[in-house]
Amino acid sequence: MSRQYYIRKFDLSRLSEVCLDGTFGYKCSYRCRCYRDQVCNKETGFCPRGRCAEGFWGPRCQLSNNCFYNGQAKNYMGTKAVTDNLYTCQRWETQEPHRHSYTVTDFPDPTMPDNYCRTTQDSARPWCYTTNKDQRWEHCNINNCNCPAGRFGNNCEHECHCADQSEACDSILGMCSSGCAQGWDGFNCQKPVACPENRYGWDCSSQCYCQNPLHCHRFYGPTDQCKCISGYFNPPFCQPVTIPKIMFFDNVKVNPGQSTTFNCTVSAFPVPAESEIRLMGPAGRRIAMIESTELGTDTRINLFQVDFVNKDDTFTCVVRSVSGQASRTVLGISSVIIEWPPWSRSRGDVGDPPILWYDVWMNKVGRSPEKYGIVTHMNCRGMCRYTLNDLDPNTEYAIRVSVRRDGDGGDGPLGAILYTKTKCSAPNSPPIIDEVTADFEYNTSYPQTQMIVLWTDAAKSTWNCDNIAKYQVFITSSWKGFQPQAVHVSGDTPADAKNRKSVLVSDLNPGTEYCVRMSFSNDRTFVSPKSERKCAKTPKTTPLQPRNLRKVKSTSTTITVAWEQPYSPYSVVNTYHLAYWKATNQLSTKTGLEVVSNSLDVEHSITDLEPNTKYNIEVQATNSAGLGDPSFFVGFTDENLPSKIALFRNTSRSDTSITLEWEHPTITNGKLLYYLVRCKADATLSFMDAHIKEAHVPMDKQSHLFTDLHPATKYLCSISASSRAGIGTATNILVWTQSSELKEPPVPSIVDRTDTTITIKIGQVLDPTVSFYRVIVEETKRIAKREVPEMIKDVRLDFSTAVALGSRAYVTAQLNKQQPNVFGNFVVGDNQTYNGFYNAPLSPSKEYDVWYGAFAMVDGILRQSIVKAEKQVVAASIEPAPDANHGPVIVAVLVVFILLILVFALLLFLWRKRHMASEREKAEMPNFGPTIVPEPDTSTPSTPCGACVIPSVRVEDLWDYVKQKKENDVEGFRTEYRLIPAGLTACCEVAQKSENKIKNRYGNIIAYDHTRVILTPVADDENDDYTNANYIDGYKREKAYIAAQGPTKPTIDDIWRMVWQEDSKTIIMLTNPTETGKKKCEQYWPDAGKQEYAGLIVEFLECQYLPDFSIRTFRISKDDKTTVVKQYHYTTWPDHGVPRFGNSLLLFRQKIRLHDNLDNGPPIIHCSAGVGRTGTYIAIDVNLDQAKNEGIVDVHNFVQLMRTQRVNMVQTLEQYLFVYDVLLEALICGDTTVPVQKYLDTLSDLLQYDESISKTKMDEQFEVLRLLSATIEKDDSTSALHPENIFKNRSTEIIPANRCRPYLTTQVEDHNDYINAVFLNGYARKDAFIITQMPLPNTIVDFWRLIIDHNSYCIVMLNEIDKTDKTCEPYWTLETCGESYGPFIVETTAEIKSDPSVTVRDFTITNTLNPQEVPRVVRQFHFHRWPEGANVPNSKAALLELLDMVENWQKQSGNKPVTVHCMNGVLRSGLFVAANYVLERIKADKEVDVFQAVKQMRLNRPQLIDTLEQFKFCHEIAFEYLNNQHTFSTFS
Repeated sequence: MSRQYYIRKFDLSRLSEVCLDGTFGYKCSYRCRCYRDQVCNKETGFCPRGRCAEGFWGPRCQLSNNCFYNGQAKNYMGTKAVTDNLYTCQRWETQEPHRHSYTVTDFPDPTMPDNYCRTTQDSARPWCYTTNKDQRWEHCNINNCNCPAGRFGNNCEHECHCADQSEACDSILGMCSSGCAQGWDGFNCQKPVACPENRYGWDCSSQCYCQNPLHCHRFYGPTDQCKCISGYFNPPFCQPVTIPKIMFFDNVKVNPGQSTTFNCTVSAFPVPAESEIRLMGPAGRRIAMIESTELGTDTRINLFQVDFVNKDDTFTCVVRSVSGQASRTVLGISSVIIEWPPWSRSRGDVGDPPILWYDVWMNKVGRSPEKYGIVTHMNCRGMCRYTLNDLDPNTEYAIRVSVRRDGDGGDGPLGAILYTKTKCSAPNSPPIIDEVTADFEYNTSYPQTQMIVLWTDAAKSTWNCDNIAKYQVFITSSWKGFQPQAVHVSGDTPADAKNRKSVLVSDLNPGTEYCVRMSFSNDRTFVSPKSERKCAKTPKTTPLQPRNLRKVKSTSTTITVAWEQPYSPYSVVNTYHLAYWKATNQLSTKTGLEVVSNSLDVEHSITDLEPNTKYNIEVQATNSAGLGDPSFFVGFTDENLPSKIALFRNTSRSDTSITLEWEHPTITNGKLLYYLVRCKADATLSFMDAHIKEAHVPMDKQSHLFTDLHPATKYLCSISASSRAGIGTATNILVWTQSSELKEPPVPSIVDRTDTTITIKIGQVLDPTVSFYRVIVEETKRIAKREVPEMIKDVRLDFSTAVALGSRAYVTAQLNKQQPNVFGNFVVGDNQTYNGFYNAPLSPSKEYDVWYGAFAMVDGILRQSIVKAEKQVVAASIEPAPDANHGPVIVAVLVVFILLILVFALLLFLWRKRHMASEREKAEMPNFGPTIVPEPDTSTPSTPCGACVIPSVRVEDLWDYVKQKKENDVEGFRTEYRLIPAGLTACCEVAQKSENKIKNRYGNIIAYDHTRVILTPVADDENDDYTNANYIDGYKREKAYIAAQGPTKPTIDDIWRMVWQEDSKTIIMLTNPTETGKKKCEQYWPDAGKQEYAGLIVEFLECQYLPDFSIRTFRISKDDKTTVVKQYHYTTWPDHGVPRFGNSLLLFRQKIRLHDNLDNGPPIIHCSAGVGRTGTYIAIDVNLDQAKNEGIVDVHNFVQLMRTQRVNMVQTLEQYLFVYDVLLEALICGDTTVPVQKYLDTLSDLLQYDESISKTKMDEQFEVLRLLSATIEKDDSTSALHPENIFKNRSTEIIPANRCRPYLTTQVEDHNDYINAVFLNGYARKDAFIITQMPLPNTIVDFWRLIIDHNSYCIVMLNEIDKTDKTCEPYWTLETCGESYGPFIVETTAEIKSDPSVTVRDFTITNTLNPQEVPRVVRQFHFHRWPEGANVPNSKAALLELLDMVENWQKQSGNKPVTVHCMNGVLRSGLFVAANYVLERIKADKEVDVFQAVKQMRLNRPQLIDTLEQFKFCHEIAFEYLNNQHTFSTFS
């Protein structure tokens, strides 16, 4: 298996060094296209300063200005600056002649792109604004092109690595049809792999000649460790040697026995040393080198002296050097020896002596004779002999001899011809390989490849014989499993028209490089040298299909399949493409995945499948050639448990039966068998039923009746669907059976009576469902026996409430049957309290009926049975004394009168004494602060009554209680508040010390000694332990809170000391540092970075802003200890008042409790003085805890308790009333916030039909919402109802309150500051939205004033233009020059995006009142998916897309208020804002709270979300978003 390489920058640099200047990249095949022909970087192609030659663009300047590539128009960054009609483009950073809103974020460039054509984020092809003022914009003539040859990918940034370098790979994916070049792999040939041994370079085309192939680096070749193989020298780069060739070898001709000189001239590279060329001769000869001369770099001449030579001696020139070996011997096989007799007249030779020599003439047959040599006559002894050397093999020669005489005779004629032919020898040259190509071959077993070798014969003169007997084709390969082989081809193989011969070599492995060399044998079996090597790589073939595809195992959601590796003898397949899809659905989409495994047996589990489903599965092996043949398999997932039944409800019930109904499960996961329905007694008020009721209900049924149940019993009923896989998850509900008719209690009998009491004897009802008994007193006239009146059945009032309301009947006692001695004699009017009901003394001389009732509370339904005492009774009156004895009475009266006078005088004395002491105390205070209270108490001074106790109020009675106490201008609450002691009521000596006076903000708001927070002194200063703060008890917890004044300059350190000392993790701040121009509190925290306070390092970490409060996080460090503290800062509590609405304070408390559930150190709470707002918050917090745990609230007594621990807590009557209002709101609404992970279950529960309330819980929630929604009175909307504004409203029922309407400030003649619009908060930002009506013709100017005055850059339009409605006209124009609306010129750009859901328009607004102001660009989103007359859009996905688009634009434009309008400014606008609010909270806090979102919006416009359909849609949009949040970029 080939090794994978990782390209390093250094590797490519080394490869690129060889590129010529002006070229770069892969194999140096790309030409630089730089400005003024500058040289680019040889590795990257980057031009100096990134400047391309004219007409080109891209990081490597290879892309044409007239093209974007591969359909990616948005990536175009060329420099074309003219449009289709040859207009010059306007520079993007200018606003002349056309204004626009584009910024650098709208372009792919890192900067504004001069005046070049660009595809902006909201367009589909390149365009630009023109410099012609009459033509705003136009597209540019830039076309979609494929990448230049050799490049691919995004903006053609990648280089192709194809086997055929001339191939243009796929422009997008980079795939090569010729396969990958050597050294590259992967589907796009971008993964570097090892080259064949001793090969390197871009495509392994360069060769190392190292003995150890590991010393040849994949990219830059031989390393320093490389040692050259044979035939090469000069490591590490190992130049090839030139095999030595003896160019000349001969000697000076001498007579036998004489000395001679031999010349051996050798050509080789490197040139042989002088010692490497030697002369070898017969034994006994003395041979000496007399001269050595080097000619150039590849030739050496050595001259040797031999002392003597003899006939038939042979001498050999031998070369042994680093370049190889060679030798040549004189008188070799290519010599011919001729003999002839000397000239003799006796033999008939013509001519005259003396004879000097004989000339030997020789020529190849067919050529002219040439003189070859001479033989002197004197050397012919019997016969003349001559040796012809260096003849060509297999050549016919003609040889002649002529005679030379002395004197004038000269040369004689040539003699007779002697024909002779030299023998065959080894051919001189190999065949010439012209081309080696590779191609596919198919057979029945597996795909193979073949190779065609084309060659041309060497020149016939080099054959050195008559014919070629055969050719040898030698095949080698770098594939380790390949054994070199030779293919023999007949010598008479025919040639083609180009005189080329060929051979087909088959059965080769795909994707493998083969190298070929050739030789041939002549007809004397001499073999030629081998040819040069030529190589070719066979194409890769797609693999065979995997074998034995099968299922191994399965579950309900997985199928594990296995297969065997396809047969592939030449390579290892390790990548597979596995695809699967539902077999039951023809439209099912294939899901594909890649499996990588080297194993022969591969196993893979397909997960996340649907239960009980048939799947088609196919597996294909893959390589760079593509996907192989598939193996196919059909598998089934197992059945799974059925899903939970979503809708399970009780539809009817009696005292002995329950009827249950349900819907079929939405997901069965298999074949359902039956429903298992069970009911088990969970609690009872009668007799416990231990038996479990169980029924197997057939699948075609959807209801079941359980009978023979016990009355007044709570049953836990469950239902599960059952399949062959088992029983699914149960859905549970609790259902009560009704109680039986309540029996009448025994009629009470009167056993005694006094002036103010009546004693009755009461008995018990033998009915276990009875919850409690009540004694009811009714003031009445003497009436005969009568039935129980309805008033008595409905009475719920206690004595004090009945008196206040003027009711004649009240509950005087409630008796629990578990109380000891509850039955028997009971005294009506004994001045005691029984379970919250005051048993007030009866009034003398009044007539009463006493009623006795038994009450049974079962599943929220109260049953009752009431009887009256035996007879009407009259309380005894004081009988007058006899007339004759008046004296004692008069004396007694006088004594009583005198005693009353004395008591009054004593009380007056004590009050005067205390008042004078108080005046003296105040006289001492002015030197350490003002005595005014920052939040004045406007109520009547308290009535001194000591610790007045008022009964607590049950949660279910709180609505009636508050309603009653608010009657007569809240006189009930006013009286209740007066009963609470005010002013300093405990010792505060430490606070009054002179050294501590400066630490108190107000002279009369100081810390009591017994509850003050004692600080650990710094630097042992014993006077440093005071700070104006007190511990306050909470609900069943001492010192649960610390109430403190807002830090002053001298006490800034103290609050952090207190946080550290008390281990508090929460600070609650209820004031702003400055209010109405007065300093209320010093800023005691850093806004950024770190700051030191009394040795504590406080580091600011982050701040989260919401409309009514902020949450800051700090890290506090000292020595090696660190803690994190959060500060919750409520910013909208008005000075000297209370928040207008309580919902924001409840959200504030909710956030605090999520962080701090009072399980750490006490939270530190402060306002300015630390008593008014601080006490109000603590009272709310504690009473909500008490309501949750006990079902009662006890505001009066708790405020009274707080005032014993810190002065004047809950400082005003208004704050006291606010506590009750907030408690009532919180207890009625409940906690409607849901974490997103629980939302699905909660939503399902909200949609369940509840038998006890005969509706769903969502219906109930919406009814509560409507009940609590504020109304806007006419007095609050005076501006909207002013005569000059009345016709600016589409509906007089939908008008803004003065407190929340936007005021217009741009002065326009005949227009005032009014427009029908209101501000709405977002979840995280105050006044995030302005909602308004569709402008009327007379309010279009006001609409644009609204946009400009309140810096709105975004308009959301939710209605269509009704052309039949004259009051509904566009507030924009498509005219080129725009339209004037008052002082504003509004121009419309071309519509940037238009689709069935949203049209996006840009408006450029010029304010002629301020010509220096930069024109404003406002974007309008016009939504089209809201059918006329519908309460909700017809596509939740489209609305989510709209929200996403708006939020993206807000991020670009600065997040200013979004103006939202529909026809009436309510129906559609409210739903848009509510959806945004809900999703914003999901994003910020991972919480869903539709109820509070709508409630918050209705504070400013009560008509918003006015139908249950819209309320449900808000939930649906949250559900849709949570299911598809990956789709929406902004809220993800």
